[in-house]
Amino acid sequence: MKPLLRHTLRSAADSKAQVFIIILTVAVVTAMVFASFSISDIFYNLNMTENDRVAQGADMLLGSNGSAGELFSRARVDSVLGKNPDEIVRAEYFLKFTTVMKTGSGTKTVLLEATDLNDYIAAHNLKYVDFRENKSGVIPVIVGYTFAQNANLKAGDYVEVYIPSFDRYVKMYVMYIAADEGIFKSAANINILADFSAVGDYGMVSAVYITFKDPSLFTRYEEAFGEVLPAVSCSEGNNYSDVKEIVFSNTLLFAIGLVFIVATMGMILLTSYMIIARKRTREMVVFKAAGASPAMTALIMLFEVALYAIAGSAIGLALGRFGMQLTVNSMIPHARDLITYGFWKFAVSLIISVVVTIAASLAPVIAVSKKTIRELNSDSPRNAKAPKPVPFAIVTVVAAGSLAATTFLSGIWVALLSIIDIALIIVWISLAAPIVLKGVTALLRKIKPSGGFGLGTLTPNRNKAMRTITTLSAVIVAFSFVVVQIVGLVKYAVTPFTSRYRADAVISVASNVSDEQRFKLINSLYADGIEEVGFMTSVDFVLPKGRMDLTSAEKYFTLYGVDSYWMLEHCAPNLGEGTKERWEKAQNPLVLSEDMMIRFGYSVGDTVTYYPEPDQHKDDAITFTIVGVDYTITRYDRVGYVKYDALKDMAGWLDIFADFKEGADGSAALLGLIKAVEAQNLERSFVLTFEEWTDAESTGLQGILGILGIIQYAMIAVGIIGLINVSVVTVYDRKSEFRLYRLSGLSQNGYLAFAASEGLAMSAAGAVIGFAVCTAFTALLPVFVGIVDKYLYFPPVTALSAYITLAGSLVFALCWAAIAAAQRRGQAVAYNERFLT
Repeated sequence: MKPLLRHTLRSAADSKAQVFIIILTVAVVTAMVFASFSISDIFYNLNMTENDRVAQGADMLLGSNGSAGELFSRARVDSVLGKNPDEIVRAEYFLKFTTVMKTGSGTKTVLLEATDLNDYIAAHNLKYVDFRENKSGVIPVIVGYTFAQNANLKAGDYVEVYIPSFDRYVKMYVMYIAADEGIFKSAANINILADFSAVGDYGMVSAVYITFKDPSLFTRYEEAFGEVLPAVSCSEGNNYSDVKEIVFSNTLLFAIGLVFIVATMGMILLTSYMIIARKRTREMVVFKAAGASPAMTALIMLFEVALYAIAGSAIGLALGRFGMQLTVNSMIPHARDLITYGFWKFAVSLIISVVVTIAASLAPVIAVSKKTIRELNSDSPRNAKAPKPVPFAIVTVVAAGSLAATTFLSGIWVALLSIIDIALIIVWISLAAPIVLKGVTALLRKIKPSGGFGLGTLTPNRNKAMRTITTLSAVIVAFSFVVVQIVGLVKYAVTPFTSRYRADAVISVASNVSDEQRFKLINSLYADGIEEVGFMTSVDFVLPKGRMDLTSAEKYFTLYGVDSYWMLEHCAPNLGEGTKERWEKAQNPLVLSEDMMIRFGYSVGDTVTYYPEPDQHKDDAITFTIVGVDYTITRYDRVGYVKYDALKDMAGWLDIFADFKEGADGSAALLGLIKAVEAQNLERSFVLTFEEWTDAESTGLQGILGILGIIQYAMIAVGIIGLINVSVVTVYDRKSEFRLYRLSGLSQNGYLAFAASEGLAMSAAGAVIGFAVCTAFTALLPVFVGIVDKYLYFPPVTALSAYITLAGSLVFALCWAAIAAAQRRGQAVAYNERFLT
């Protein structure tokens, strides 16, 4: 073992650059694999924590887990549960609604959760961080620790909370500040726990969490509640099935990207170990002369590979573990415990990295171990064979068929066939490289057929190493594009819906107002510092029959009524050209999201008829003319925008957006809005900063977006490492050849021209092939994004594919030029390219 280790360390010392590339690549990719497992944790825990923080293992949820649920009678629920009380472990009743809290420092959106507070405290072990005895007789409430920090609250403080049932602000006393556990373990951190008496105990609730002695009773009670409360939804206590579906979709899409990352890693490691294997040729001759069999020789070299793999994996696991924790702490500080670092994550990440590293090195290892001593000592290079159009045509047809077949699949089948697609694309690129190189060099030779530049246009067609390098550079460019694009699709799935809006302040009016009241309110808002205001409302409509999604059972979509084109632009910032003119001319204009347009095959100019949600409205259908497309992409895009007058008779609320004048004092302008709204004496109306209005949904999701962005940049870094590596591989492989050209009389300028033409030929060929593959995979993007239940249009040529192709070609060309310039005075070395097979 000691001699083997000594020889391995000597090999590492002789190939420092390549060993560094191998360990760096393995480390970065291992960290990305480890991070991908953590991303899955975030997807699951962020959704499940919010759903289970109140349910806490309950078997059934009657009503809604959120704040927009239908109110229903508690007595009717009791009438069902009271028939067989011995079958029920517990039933917890809640009345939830989103409202506004006033503190000494401003206003804040909150989720008020009212329950039988004394019973809840007795049944759940709440851990308190701070407590102040309530001697004032004011209604007591409990808030979470993070909530208190964000609102600058401490136990003993008074707050005012708007209670819709009273139509006024009610003074409350912060009696307890609880640890962020149980019901207060929320990513949003906006919930307040109070007793029913705080909101008026009228016997109405919006959610009931029921735990059975036997979970199999779920179906029977679901039927019973369906008879008594037919309009109230009944589901799992923590919505586990829905959460599992969301996590599976997001994780599956991410896993497809991970396969491309691993494939790119394998190609980079292959080129790196080629150099090391070549440098160990003389050493292997000694081992073979001493009687080592091909298998023993292979094991000696694989031991070295395994050593590098373990070293790189160890570094990568450390980077992934501490890097992920650091990233989560900085981007999602309120949800640090969303990620667990189980042993299986370390083990699986290590196994994947080691297996891929060893697999990637098998080709050069076998190439060395199977040769005889005479063949290893031979220094005759192997020239490249002429391009073979027939195999290329066959593989092209098969690859195109596989990609086409992928477009007809969905879910897990897309992921499985993507593995086959990757293998076929790599084979196709390797066959396309000599053909494209031949065409590119022919064009370059027309520019300058003589001298060093002309000589450089001849070598790629006879040099097998250069074909291999062209293949690898094309693979790296193409797969980098695919991974960055797929991670981008995952980002679409978690982009907050409210990210589409723009404003400085929002006035919410959660009650019906007359035209006169609305007119007075809007006019009163144009105070000092206010540039413009606009308002909107919304109504749910029945989804039309047509191309429905495959993963959701939703029946409705939302139409927003806006009062002006200014407001439309603040709700849909990415509108198509000509939308404004068509909006102003049409009698009943409609702007639909890109998702809706593609999902149902609409075109601008179509006339559509929609029916409002029957449970809420009995109005007749409304006919609209589609005048534009909203290209904004968020996690939920089944939306459209119409003029306010089309919906005003059905809607019951308003959201008013206000923009401050440039240079205006934001605090003063906000205070002016608050005074103006309070002066109107409207029920259930309040003013919030835009950030406060959007914070409830965006909290947590923005952190995930940041983490996904880091993974995109990490993939770009892997691609750059790969391009630098293939450049270094070629220079190492051809030092002697470069020296021979110099000895034959090629001047320094001629040598640089020679290197420039070669680099230009390879980078151009790699760019052409890589761009072709990028374009082919662009056709699959609608299939990939369909995994997360979205419909989007991708042009055949995207800006991202162009950017990555150009950037990849530029990086390769610059590396090639820089290394060639550094090597122009190099000494002759042993030259042998027979291992670049």
